[in-house]
Amino acid sequence: MEYFENTQSNIEVLAKETLISPGFYTTNIRKFSNIDTLSFQEAFNTAVANLTSDYTKDKYIRDERFNQSWDHIQGEARELIIKLLEMYCAAEYSGFILYKELSYQLKETNIILSDGFSLMSRDEARHASFLNKALLDCNRSGGGGRAIAKGGAESCGYACAFAHR
Repeated sequence: MEYFENTQSNIEVLAKETLISPGFYTTNIRKFSNIDTLSFQEAFNTAVANLTSDYTKDKYIRDERFNQSWDHIQGEARELIIKLLEMYCAAEYSGFILYKELSYQLKETNIILSDGFSLMSRDEARHASFLNKALLDCNRSGGGGRAIAKGGAESCGYACAFAHR
């Protein structure tokens, strides 16, 4: 294995390696809703029961460790942290939208899948909320002058509001 010295900054490498190219995907809801879940119904029931128990509810709580200024982190490290937070917030918000839509579309035809997606949507919104608050700690909102998704901060903000319902 050859060794190549990296002469790029960490931000340049991160931007190159994590560039998200938008893609448009469709889900065949009719086919999806007709999935025969009977052969693995017990596994679905267990998964939905685990999601219903909401065992991660207390994992995204901002405690006293967050009551501080983060201004001591500057330069490339700060930009890298902000970039990661923006990307993760966008990803969690996208998951929230996808799962919420699947839950809605499957409500009449496959209730076990619908319930699972609804609960996963709740969790994704919670994650987006936590990350959005971290961006606010850095004096940035989800958009911060560079929209992370159409809607920027409003996108993560909407997910934040949903997470607390």
